[in-house]
Amino acid sequence: MTIFRINELLVKYHAVVSVFDTIVSIIISVGLFYVAFRANGIAKSNLQIAKQEKEKQIYKIHADERKIFHSVYNKLSNAITLVLESARVTEESKALFWQARDQARLEMPDDIKIYTQNLFDKMYAAYLLELELESIKETKDRQKPVKERMKLISSLIDERPHEIFSKHLKIPGRGPIP
Repeated sequence: MTIFRINELLVKYHAVVSVFDTIVSIIISVGLFYVAFRANGIAKSNLQIAKQEKEKQIYKIHADERKIFHSVYNKLSNAITLVLESARVTEESKALFWQARDQARLEMPDDIKIYTQNLFDKMYAAYLLELELESIKETKDRQKPVKERMKLISSLIDERPHEIFSKHLKIPGRGPIP
């Protein structure tokens, strides 16, 4: 009998129950919308924090990797020093540029690969100009190649490989590694 009575009450107060049902549904919808809105805000915040951390993250390398970076860096530094001392590309400096470029191609990140290739291209252009100058006699024909060669030699001397390599070799809070 009680089920029958509940059914009669529901039929009698159908409009009230319907309004109550609608109000409860609206409250639940608003609550779910609020939860979704807050979750979206938290997700965006976490994504932003993750992006910032990734940008700040310093490429951490192991001791054996550090040796490879130092090897390439030392070859470039020694090659540039030889060019500075003689104001020309010697066979020894050419070999060092070549070795640094080839080792970078095999084991280095892309920014260093590109950098060593650019240095190699400058060095090789200067080297070819030196060979060309040996075949040109003392005339006005020598002026242009001499200026180009000196421009390339000056450019090689002005290179700062430490600026490229320090990004990879820094220890947080201590600056570049010597």
